[in-house]
Amino acid sequence: MLNNYDDLNIIFLFGHNHSGGYDAYLGNGSIYLKKGDSITVAGGSTETLNFTYMNYGYVGYVSGSSDTTLTMTAFEIYEDEVYVKRYDASGLHNLKAAGATVSGYNTDSNVYGTAVIDLSDGTSNISSITADSGDSSTGSGTTGGSGNVYKLDTDGVTTGEDYLIVSTGADGTAQALCNNNGSVSSAEVTISNGQIVTDAEDIVWTYDENQYISNNNQYLYLTNGSLSISSSRAMDISSNSAAEGAYTVKRTEYDYYLSYDGSWQYSSSADDVYFFVRTSESGSGGTTGGGSTVTPDGGDWVTISDGKGQAIYELDTDGTVDTGVEYLIVAESYAKALSGAASATSAAVDITIDGNYAYTDSEDYG
Repeated sequence: MLNNYDDLNIIFLFGHNHSGGYDAYLGNGSIYLKKGDSITVAGGSTETLNFTYMNYGYVGYVSGSSDTTLTMTAFEIYEDEVYVKRYDASGLHNLKAAGATVSGYNTDSNVYGTAVIDLSDGTSNISSITADSGDSSTGSGTTGGSGNVYKLDTDGVTTGEDYLIVSTGADGTAQALCNNNGSVSSAEVTISNGQIVTDAEDIVWTYDENQYISNNNQYLYLTNGSLSISSSRAMDISSNSAAEGAYTVKRTEYDYYLSYDGSWQYSSSADDVYFFVRTSESGSGGTTGGGSTVTPDGGDWVTISDGKGQAIYELDTDGTVDTGVEYLIVAESYAKALSGAASATSAAVDITIDGNYAYTDSEDYG
C-alpha cells in the first residue's frame, strides 16, 4: 500500500528485527532501505521501494550471521531534509549491514553508513562512516570505537607484524579469530572503509620468522580434522590475487586449511580469510579531539559549515587556519569554547558524539 504513494515522503520505521531472523537477508539488526532499493516480498517477488524502510534499533534476540550489535537511531529533522544516524555503545554505527543468506530471498549486500533524506523527493544521500585517526598528542576521535587502527592488508603478509584474521574484508560486521584463554573462538568487529579500530588484544596474531601464527605466546594449530590453540606449527600464508586482502592459511606440508563458516574451523580445502595489519596510527573515542597544535591528523580548531537554525562548526582537520573564516576555539577534553562576551571567558557548546561537529546559536564564540 505505501508503495502507491510515491508523492509522499514516507519513512516506515519498525522497532527491531523478528526473533527468528527473518529479515537477516536485509541486514539483521541494522536495516535501512532507501527509496529506489529493491526488497523481496511474500511469494518471492521483488519490488522497488517508493519510501524509506528501516528499523529504529536492535535490542537482541535475533539469530543469523549478519549484524547483531545493540543500536539506536537518531533523527535530525529540518525543513528540507532529515539526517539519519545509527549509534552503538562506541559511537556511529552503519545504518545498514550486509545481509546474510536466507533461503528464498535475495541477499542485500549493500552497506550504508549515514543518510540524509531529501524531503523534496524522498531520496537518500548515503555517506560512509570513516575512522579518523591521530597520534597521542593530536588524536581527532574516531567513529568506530577506540584503540589501534588495522587496515586491510593488500601487500602480502610480513613476518613480525601484528594482524587481525577476519572472516571477510567487506565493510560491515565481521568475525575475527580470537584466542579465548587458550581456545579458538570468534569476536565481532566492525569494518569501515577497509579499517578496524579496536583495543582488543586477544584477536591480535603475529606471524613470526618461523612461520608460526601466535597470540600471547600461544600458537594456532591445524591438524587433520581440527583447529586449536596448542603447540607451534609452521603455516604457509598465500594471497588470493582475485580478492584484495584475502589469503589462504595452510599448515606447511599438509592440506589443512583455516576456514570460517559460521565459526572458525579446520577445512580440507583452501578457503579465503582476510588479514588486517596493525598500523602506526591510533584512534580514540574523544569528545572534542585534537591536541595542542593544528595538524592534518586533527586539532583544536573547528570551522563553520552551513547551519540549520543553529550554526554548525565542523572539526578543521586540513592543517590550515584560513584568514577571513569564522572558528570556534575549543578546549581539549572539554566542551568549552573561548567566548568574546564581556562577562565570560569560556562557554559550553554542544559537540556531537563523534567529536566532528559543534553547535551554537551564539555569536560570542565564533
